Amino acid sequence: MPFRRRRHPLFGLIEDRPLVLAFVLVLGAGILAGVTWWWADGNRDRATDDPALLEMFASGKALENEYLSIAAVRDPTSEDIALLGKAVENQRNWMRAIGGNDPVQIARLRQMEATFETARARQLATTSREAEGAARIDIDAGRSAGALPKLEVALEAQRELNRGHPRAEYRDLPRESQLAHEVEALRVEPFAIELAASIAKAGEAAAAGRRDEALAAWRSARETQARINREFPRVRHADLVSLDRIDIEIDTLASEPHAEEIAGLQRQATDAAARGRVVDAATLFGEAAALQRAINTDSPRSRHVSTERLDLLEIERQTALGATLTERIAGIDRELTALLAAGDVTAALSKIAEGGAAMDELASRYPRSRQADPGLRLKFDYLTTVRETLAATVAQVRERVAPVPGIGSVMMFRTEVPQILYESVMSSNPSRAAGQQYPVDSVSWHDAADFCRRLSWIVGQTVRLPSENEFRAAVGDDASESPDGLVWRPPVSDLRPRSVSDGAANPRGFSDLLGNVSEWLDAAGAVGGESAPVAGGSFNDVPDASGPLPIEMRARNDRSRATGFRFVIEAR
Repeated sequence: MPFRRRRHPLFGLIEDRPLVLAFVLVLGAGILAGVTWWWADGNRDRATDDPALLEMFASGKALENEYLSIAAVRDPTSEDIALLGKAVENQRNWMRAIGGNDPVQIARLRQMEATFETARARQLATTSREAEGAARIDIDAGRSAGALPKLEVALEAQRELNRGHPRAEYRDLPRESQLAHEVEALRVEPFAIELAASIAKAGEAAAAGRRDEALAAWRSARETQARINREFPRVRHADLVSLDRIDIEIDTLASEPHAEEIAGLQRQATDAAARGRVVDAATLFGEAAALQRAINTDSPRSRHVSTERLDLLEIERQTALGATLTERIAGIDRELTALLAAGDVTAALSKIAEGGAAMDELASRYPRSRQADPGLRLKFDYLTTVRETLAATVAQVRERVAPVPGIGSVMMFRTEVPQILYESVMSSNPSRAAGQQYPVDSVSWHDAADFCRRLSWIVGQTVRLPSENEFRAAVGDDASESPDGLVWRPPVSDLRPRSVSDGAANPRGFSDLLGNVSEWLDAAGAVGGESAPVAGGSFNDVPDASGPLPIEMRARNDRSRATGFRFVIEAR
């Protein structure tokens, strides 16, 4: 039988790893406990043997006992509480030196700290309340300067309570905020007085005409207001709006010399323009505009800032510079009107081109001139567009007008305006009964008035709608006699219009005054601005048996298929 070595029991234990780990932990804990006991015992001996540590411990104990003796007979003062604070410091240093593991000494330190914190908090609270009370007495007596340091003491004590003391009953954040606000209010009071004095001084100096003195006072006020806003933002004297108002006064005073100079230059320029010295006037207006531009840029809050005045000065400058050209344009227009009135279309076309070129030059060089007449610009532009048909239109109008009996220097178109003439003048034709020689229809009073305005430009004379008196004078006795062939109305009209050349003329030379289409009249005598008279009746109207001249009022924007118009020319 082979020989077998017996295993020691320890080998089995080693093979069992969990048991090994437990064994090691127990062994380590025992060693640590022994070392700790040895170190503490050694320190205890050191504490017992070290004279300095013994003195530290004894001093702290003596200070604590002294404080407790004082507190037992009276309220501790700041100095008394400082003794306890020194005792706490000694206890902390002693425990740090010996290792600080004695539960009894740890509890003693905590008790000393609690006593110290309570005493310190109570003392701070008392100091804060007493200082505030004393400050209130000064405030009520009007002694703000004396109240300020006392309120500052009250505030600092309350701040320390809120920051550094755990005792909740002594914390009061709203009180700290209120005290801080009152302290700021008292600190700012001298600046507020200084601000008011500067503003008052500025006002008095300005009223007396001492501009430099007023400006210096306003600048001092601005510096004070800016400091208040920066350093005391929560008090009522902090005011951004007030700072803006002060800036307005400063910029206004600083720019006042320029404003006065501008007014003087304007007067000189206006006088120069009235005397015909247009170049001098333009120069003076330009200098005034430069000064106004400087005010707008350098003193933006001044009450003298004005983009409107700058625009006006530029308009006046361009008006002065363009005066010669506008006079030339006016002369061209007068010559053109005379040529058209005389029927000299060839010469008129040359003047139209000359006037158009002059208008273009004025618009290019002096676009803001007050003398640039938009109506005149429109007239030259219009005549340029109709220059190809101008001769034919002038000839047709001159051939087909006749004088109105009993009314001097007024010529009336013999027929209703035919569509061919309307289209040549207006470049449009709204008629529903189409035909070049048919009367234009479906026109409003405004359309008819616009036609007359444009035709005035073409013929060089005033063209307008007939008045009621002029229309009656042209009709004469036709309204009562109503001879056949003069009235195109039912039943002979068959409810449709006829050519303007088909109607027989009455003894005065006019046709279709009592039929074909009814006609718009001048509204100068009409009541109200929304209606106008329509006269004569139309192909659609049944004639009245009594035979009076049919006239009715209609809305000016009415467009009837049975309504047209004719016109009169006021001969020059």
